Amino acid sequence: MGTSTATYFVNRMDTNSLAGIIIAGTVRTARVSDDVKLPVLAIHHSNGQCAGTPPSASESVISSRPQNTISRLEVIEGGISEGNVCESFAYHDFDQTEPEFIKRAAQFMLTH
Repeated sequence: MGTSTATYFVNRMDTNSLAGIIIAGTVRTARVSDDVKLPVLAIHHSNGQCAGTPPSASESVISSRPQNTISRLEVIEGGISEGNVCESFAYHDFDQTEPEFIKRAAQFMLTH
Protein backbone atom coordinates (compact mmCIF):
# COMPACT_ATOMS: atom_id res chain seq x y z
CA MET A 1 0.00 0.00 0.00
CA GLY A 2 1.32 3.42 -0.92
CA THR A 3 -0.34 5.41 1.85
CA SER A 4 -1.23 4.73 5.44
CA THR A 5 -4.65 3.47 6.38
CA ALA A 6 -6.04 6.18 8.64
CA THR A 7 -8.94 4.05 9.82
CA TYR A 8 -6.49 1.47 11.16
CA PHE A 9 -4.64 4.04 13.24
CA VAL A 10 -7.64 6.00 14.53
CA ASN A 11 -9.16 2.79 15.91
CA ARG A 12 -5.97 1.92 17.80
CA MET A 13 -4.59 5.16 19.18
CA ASP A 14 -5.46 7.81 21.72
CA THR A 15 -7.50 10.29 19.70
CA ASN A 16 -7.33 13.12 22.24
CA SER A 17 -4.62 14.80 20.17
CA LEU A 18 -6.68 14.63 16.96
CA ALA A 19 -9.35 17.06 15.79
CA GLY A 20 -10.79 14.78 13.10
CA ILE A 21 -10.02 12.23 10.43
CA ILE A 22 -10.01 12.39 6.65
CA ILE A 23 -10.01 9.17 4.69
CA ALA A 24 -9.52 9.07 0.94
CA GLY A 25 -10.27 6.20 -1.40
CA THR A 26 -10.45 3.87 1.56
CA VAL A 27 -10.12 0.10 1.51
CA ARG A 28 -13.18 -2.12 1.48
CA THR A 29 -12.52 -3.48 4.99
CA ALA A 30 -12.20 -0.05 6.62
CA ARG A 31 -14.38 1.09 9.45
CA VAL A 32 -14.17 3.64 12.22
CA SER A 33 -15.08 2.35 15.67
CA ASP A 34 -18.20 3.78 17.28
CA ASP A 35 -15.93 4.73 20.19
CA VAL A 36 -14.21 7.29 17.95
CA LYS A 37 -16.21 10.51 18.31
CA LEU A 38 -14.09 12.61 15.94
CA PRO A 39 -15.50 14.26 12.82
CA VAL A 40 -14.93 11.98 9.81
CA LEU A 41 -14.67 13.06 6.18
CA ALA A 42 -14.47 10.42 3.46
CA ILE A 43 -13.40 11.55 -0.01
CA HIS A 44 -13.72 9.20 -2.96
CA HIS A 45 -13.53 9.57 -6.73
CA SER A 46 -16.78 8.78 -8.51
CA ASN A 47 -14.98 6.78 -11.19
CA GLY A 48 -12.55 4.91 -8.95
CA GLN A 49 -12.20 1.36 -10.27
CA CYS A 50 -9.60 -0.14 -7.93
CA ALA A 51 -11.15 -3.39 -6.65
CA GLY A 52 -9.63 -2.98 -3.20
CA THR A 53 -11.00 0.54 -2.72
CA PRO A 54 -14.50 0.74 -4.19
CA PRO A 55 -16.61 3.87 -3.62
CA SER A 56 -18.92 1.72 -1.50
CA ALA A 57 -16.14 1.42 1.10
CA SER A 58 -16.19 5.15 1.82
CA GLU A 59 -20.00 5.17 1.72
CA SER A 60 -20.06 2.35 4.28
CA VAL A 61 -17.68 4.13 6.66
CA ILE A 62 -19.86 7.24 6.66
CA SER A 63 -23.25 5.50 6.77
CA SER A 64 -22.15 3.36 9.73
CA ARG A 65 -21.15 6.34 11.91
CA PRO A 66 -23.36 6.94 14.97
CA GLN A 67 -26.04 9.60 14.45
CA ASN A 68 -24.49 11.96 17.00
CA THR A 69 -21.14 12.21 15.18
CA ILE A 70 -20.11 14.55 12.40
CA SER A 71 -19.48 12.64 9.20
CA ARG A 72 -19.63 13.44 5.52
CA LEU A 73 -18.90 11.82 2.18
CA GLU A 74 -17.47 13.96 -0.62
CA VAL A 75 -17.39 12.56 -4.15
CA ILE A 76 -14.84 13.99 -6.56
CA GLU A 77 -15.39 13.96 -10.33
CA GLY A 78 -13.12 14.78 -13.24
CA GLY A 79 -9.40 14.42 -13.62
CA ILE A 80 -7.70 11.73 -15.64
CA SER A 81 -6.91 8.06 -15.22
CA GLU A 82 -3.94 6.41 -16.87
CA GLY A 83 -2.37 3.02 -16.29
CA ASN A 84 -3.13 0.74 -13.38
CA VAL A 85 -6.48 1.70 -11.82
CA CYS A 86 -5.01 1.25 -8.32
CA GLU A 87 -1.99 3.50 -8.72
CA SER A 88 -1.14 7.17 -8.58
CA PHE A 89 -2.03 8.23 -12.11
CA ALA A 90 -5.56 6.88 -11.86
CA TYR A 91 -8.81 8.19 -10.42
CA HIS A 92 -7.89 6.11 -7.36
CA ASP A 93 -5.28 8.70 -6.41
CA PHE A 94 -7.34 11.72 -7.54
CA ASP A 95 -5.02 12.49 -10.47
CA GLN A 96 -5.57 16.04 -11.77
CA THR A 97 -8.25 16.72 -9.13
CA GLU A 98 -5.88 17.63 -6.32
CA PRO A 99 -7.02 21.28 -6.01
CA GLU A 100 -10.65 20.20 -5.57
CA PHE A 101 -9.63 17.49 -3.11
CA ILE A 102 -7.66 19.99 -1.02
CA LYS A 103 -10.48 22.54 -1.14
CA ARG A 104 -13.04 20.07 0.17
CA ALA A 105 -10.73 18.72 2.86
CA ALA A 106 -9.86 22.25 4.00
CA GLN A 107 -13.52 23.29 4.12
CA PHE A 108 -14.30 20.31 6.33
CA MET A 109 -11.37 21.04 8.64
CA LEU A 110 -12.26 24.70 8.97
CA THR A 111 -15.91 24.02 9.79
CA HIS A 112 -15.38 21.10 12.17
